[in-house]
Amino acid sequence: MIEPRLVTLQDLFVDRVHYEVPIYQRPYVWERDEQWLPLWQDVVDAANGRLTGQPLAHFLGAIVIELRSADPGRVKVFSVIDGQQRLMTLQVLLASLREVARERDESRVSDLDRLLSNEGRHADGPLAFKVWPSEDDRETFRLTVRPDDGAAVPTDGNGIHGAYHFFKAAIDEWLGAGEDATDRLDALQDTVEGLLQVVAIQLDGSTDAQIIFETLNSRGADLTSLDLAKNSLLRQAAREGVKVGELHATYWQPALGEGKYWLQTVRQGRYTSERADLFLMHWLTMRTGKPPRVQRLFADFRRLIMQADPPPEAADIVKELSSDAKTYRWFDEADRASVEGRFFHRLDLMDTTTLIPVALLLFRSKELSVERRQRALRALESWLVRRMMLGANTQHYNRLLAALLSRLHEQPDLATADVTIIDVLRGFESETDRWPSDKDVTHRLLKEPLYNWINQRRIRVLLEACEEQIAATPLTEQLLLPEKLTIEHALPQSWTKNWPMTIEDDEHPDDAVEDRDAHVHLLGNLTLVTRGLNSSLSNAAWPAKRKALADRSQLLVNQRLCAHETWDEEQIDARGTELCGYVLNTWPGPDAEVWQAPLLTGEPQLAV
Repeated sequence: MIEPRLVTLQDLFVDRVHYEVPIYQRPYVWERDEQWLPLWQDVVDAANGRLTGQPLAHFLGAIVIELRSADPGRVKVFSVIDGQQRLMTLQVLLASLREVARERDESRVSDLDRLLSNEGRHADGPLAFKVWPSEDDRETFRLTVRPDDGAAVPTDGNGIHGAYHFFKAAIDEWLGAGEDATDRLDALQDTVEGLLQVVAIQLDGSTDAQIIFETLNSRGADLTSLDLAKNSLLRQAAREGVKVGELHATYWQPALGEGKYWLQTVRQGRYTSERADLFLMHWLTMRTGKPPRVQRLFADFRRLIMQADPPPEAADIVKELSSDAKTYRWFDEADRASVEGRFFHRLDLMDTTTLIPVALLLFRSKELSVERRQRALRALESWLVRRMMLGANTQHYNRLLAALLSRLHEQPDLATADVTIIDVLRGFESETDRWPSDKDVTHRLLKEPLYNWINQRRIRVLLEACEEQIAATPLTEQLLLPEKLTIEHALPQSWTKNWPMTIEDDEHPDDAVEDRDAHVHLLGNLTLVTRGLNSSLSNAAWPAKRKALADRSQLLVNQRLCAHETWDEEQIDARGTELCGYVLNTWPGPDAEVWQAPLLTGEPQLAV
């Protein structure tokens, strides 16, 4: 490794140099508040010092480069190992300053052009650019740094174009229109060219560039663990003689190239992370049967996959990841009217990801029929939902998941995975893992409060299933339920004002009040309404609430509810029994006949 050098932008860009970002590195992701604004403030601080005769250099970070070619008379070409976001942003800053100079003082443009473009022999095509980004950003970057025939840079607010317009507007505002604008422009140009510094670390071939890349990025927030995995895989593929550009374009890019989706921060269960890393976590669990360490995700990927004995072909892993990524994304897009769509919708409402690795394994199998896969999903869902209703402990789910995956991995193929899954689930016997019986569920739903026992999103799972059961006839329109329904109490929690009780002389008022309070949070007293309707119903008396439900709710579960002229403990018990039947039918228990024999042909005869 060559000794690190502290260099200015003038040092970095004035020669005929070409810094090329490998095709497989992530696209441009820097943003206004996190990166552009702090960088601009550094520039302003340095420029103000230059104006007052107290110039201070500002250090902007490091870049790591590796020399690829330095033929005499030709543009010197480097690969960018790390720092591509910084290099691209600095080029965009220079392009913005050049445009402002073009409008205010044309004589400055040529000096800035020298820092943005290579001229002369052998500087055609990409080699005309000082920096050449990865494939996704090339056209955008070209239109920003070297627009065709002086064309205006597009005005979309994000990415490279957004950075250009941010810096241009910031420069114009800082320069102002006063008499000192020329002096300020002079100070700004001096600052950008000579006072902004980076540490340039140039590798000489004696150090593994991938190790440097991983060391610099594995602990930072700039790159996801999946980015690190991609970089490692494609560099290894290149060493194995694979045409990396084709591999990336054919497999990785179509599946994992859309940054907006994969870089979105999402919450799944206990984890909040970029979707790319959540996918990698589930994929590793599915592939190895062991949940990886969340804080050491890439290290586990390297140890369990790249360093396996025997080591896999890197191209094979790229193809696997890409195929499974398409499946994982489909989980979000599956039709909610299908078995699969309901499965993933309900997992989302329950805020659990425990079963995602198993689902990935089922969907990647070519031997498993659609009917058997649906049967397996229904069994998994029944086990999970029934335990959720009972408020069962989830602390051991990773261990149970590992046991289930281990059994599946033991099979020569997954043609009968449904039978294996049902056998494993029915074999769980302890309180920490057992599949609750009909008796357990019935007691919970009819005798114990549900509201405040499990959260409202999970109650939605049950009530939505009841609505779907009621609607599951050939004569009923099959409509998707709205996304943001809330839980409403028919008999309100604060019932004393508008829901008077008639107490006979020989009855015990305290017992009657206690009994009514005990009914408020039972399943039979709960229903689904929109947020607006929920607010308007509030603690209204039954006649007003009944009319509002009849007039404003299209849900069949509410039409049946408001058919009652009165609403009290007796009706709550009766409705609870009805709804409990729908729940048991939706999620058959471990002793249900449908699980007793392997599926041979046709669609499993399970409730919707």
